[in-house]
Amino acid sequence: MNINIKSIIPLSFIFLYSCQPFYYGVSIDKPDLNIIPEENLSDTVENWEDGTRISGERGEYEWWYLDAMSENGTIVVIYFWRVHFTAANHFIGYSITTPDGNSYFDIKYFKDKDASFEKDSCNVQYENNHFIGNLKNYSIKVDPFGKNLMGANLNLVSHSTPYRPKDGLIRMGDDYFAWLSAVPNGSVNGEIYFQNDTLKFLGHGYHDHNWSNAPFQQMMDSWYWARGTSGDLTYIGALLNIRRDRGNYKIPILMVSKNEELLISEYGPNDLEFSIMEPYISKEVKNNEYPNKVFILESKKSDVKLTFSSNNVIDETNLFDRGNVPFPIKSIFQLSTIDPTYTRFLTDTELIMNENKFKGEGILEVMDLR
Repeated sequence: MNINIKSIIPLSFIFLYSCQPFYYGVSIDKPDLNIIPEENLSDTVENWEDGTRISGERGEYEWWYLDAMSENGTIVVIYFWRVHFTAANHFIGYSITTPDGNSYFDIKYFKDKDASFEKDSCNVQYENNHFIGNLKNYSIKVDPFGKNLMGANLNLVSHSTPYRPKDGLIRMGDDYFAWLSAVPNGSVNGEIYFQNDTLKFLGHGYHDHNWSNAPFQQMMDSWYWARGTSGDLTYIGALLNIRRDRGNYKIPILMVSKNEELLISEYGPNDLEFSIMEPYISKEVKNNEYPNKVFILESKKSDVKLTFSSNNVIDETNLFDRGNVPFPIKSIFQLSTIDPTYTRFLTDTELIMNENKFKGEGILEVMDLR
C-alpha cells in the first residue's frame, strides 16, 4: 500500500489546529471589566454564599477546596467538584505531599444520584464523603480510596473573616468565574489515611469555594494564587490573566486581615501593581510558558507590598494527566501546542505594611491553561 506522506502532513496540521477551537472555544466578546457588586450581597459574607451557587445547567461547575499543612510538614489538598459539562459527573480530588517532598494524587468520580448539595450552607455529600460547614466550623470526610488509600476525617475551625473581592464575580459577557475565600486561615485537626496508615493531623488550613459557567481556558490564559500567614496576620494574593479576546485584563487581588479584622481589600489594576519573575524550568512544560516562582503585589493606594518567593516546588503536573483525559484525546493534544500545567510552590513571604516588615510562609500556585 503506497501512502503519500506529503498529503498526510497538511491534513495532520489541519487536524491539530482544529484542536485549538475545541479546547479554547471561539469568542469575540470584549466586555468592560464589571466590578459592580450584586445587589443581593452585603458587605459581610453570609452562610448561604458557601452553599451551592449553580443550578445544574450544562456547562456549570463549582468546587469546595481545603488546603492544609500539619505541624510535621504534611500537606493535604482536598476538593469536591460539582460538574455539569455534558452530564453530571462529580468527583473528589485528593493530594498528599509528605514531609520528604513526595506528592501523591488520586481522583474518585461519583454519579449524580449519589451526590447532594444545599443552597443555604456548605453541605456537599458524595455517598459517605462530605464537606460540611458554616463559615466557622467545617467537617471534611473522605473514605480511603485509590492505590494509596488516601482519605481524611478533618475539622477546620476558622480564625479569620471570610473574604471575597467585591461580589467575587469576574464577568466576561454572559460567562463568569466566581471566588469566595470562606476560611482564609484556620486550625485543622483530625486524621488522614495513607497507605493503610492512620496519621494524626494537627496544623492550619484554608478553604475556598469557586463556581463558573464556562471552562477556564475559554476565559483565562492563566492565574497566580497565593496565601500566607505571619503571626496573627493572614494574606491572600491573586492575579487573573484574562484572554486577549475576552478583554485582555490583568486582575490583581490582595487581602490582608488580622485575626477576624479585615485590614486590606484591594482589587483590580486601579488599586494594585504586580510583578512575576524568576521562571521555574518545569519538566511538565514543553512550550516555554514557564511559571514564575516570585509573585509580588504592591498597593497604589497605601504602603503595602506583599512578596511570595520560592525555591521549593511541591507539585507540578500536566492537567491532562491529572484529569485522567482518555489516551487518544490526550495524545492528540500532546501533538498540538496545548499543554496546560499546574505548579505549586512552598514559599517564604514578606509583607510590608505601614513601614513594618512581617516574615512568614505560604503557598503559591500557578495554573497555566495554554
